[in-house]
Amino acid sequence: IEEALAEIFLQPVLDPFRKLVNSDTLGALTEVVMPVAVEMAEVTVEEEDGDELAELDVEIVVEADLESPDVQVLLDDVQARYQTLLQAVADFAEGEGDVAALAAENRDGLETLLSLPDLAEQMPELEQVAASIAAQLGGGEMVWATALSWHFVHNLGAAVDTDEAAELSRSWLDEWLLGRLIGSVLRDMTATGGAADEAVAVVKLLTANGRWFDARTASQRTPLAVLSKLLRSREVQQFIRVNRYGGVLYFNKEAYEQLCAWLLLPAVVDSLANLPEEDAVEQIVERHAVLQKLLEASAESGYQVDKLLEGVR
Repeated sequence: IEEALAEIFLQPVLDPFRKLVNSDTLGALTEVVMPVAVEMAEVTVEEEDGDELAELDVEIVVEADLESPDVQVLLDDVQARYQTLLQAVADFAEGEGDVAALAAENRDGLETLLSLPDLAEQMPELEQVAASIAAQLGGGEMVWATALSWHFVHNLGAAVDTDEAAELSRSWLDEWLLGRLIGSVLRDMTATGGAADEAVAVVKLLTANGRWFDARTASQRTPLAVLSKLLRSREVQQFIRVNRYGGVLYFNKEAYEQLCAWLLLPAVVDSLANLPEEDAVEQIVERHAVLQKLLEASAESGYQVDKLLEGVR
């Protein structure tokens, strides 16, 4: 009953949220970046005298084009829906953010996100980073739906307070039931209950910690400073399953590796969307190096949090 009443109260926000984050929209955007659409064609090879030599089944690879009119129409529609959602958030929470500017910024970030599969081709100097991203985003529709869900919720708070955008956005995933709605959408997209719950956990993790790279000084950007900050996050602790056994804090190796893989995504999107190419490359290389250091420390840690911290000193 309480949840039903909450939905009625939150309807001014939930309705435009559902119109943006749903299986149709996420599915359409995912189709833009899925590796290929394959068509089968039967080709008959003939000799010069006209005799039939062989019949071959040929795979014709059809790749999506972000600049195609159909994709641009889709992105225009998504931008309009996102702006409507931002306005609803601002009205509901009495915010005064520039929703048009925020929607345009989100559009830029979305196009950057969707272009990541071509990163190695566009910027050969980022080949190693591109390989890491490809390994993370190559998991199919559900991985992309998770990344897109994060993209649409992580900056909603800016409609009210740009300084507290991440904190507000993260709290609304629970308080406004946005996380539950995302989970429902992902289940509609054939995710199992467990997989959908894990995806929502990723969305919460990235919303709370997506700007892990923000720092005023160089000392705050060191691997030790970054890891120390991350480990203070409730979402990170839950995601990597920090637990105490025999007086020692342990973490889950596979979950920690996933954490580092996911954290690369917002770091790269932020740089590419906001900096000239040369500066973006330099910044991305620096951020990637920090995450690589965090991964290397894990290998020698024995899955102990204290040893993990020692490994990045």
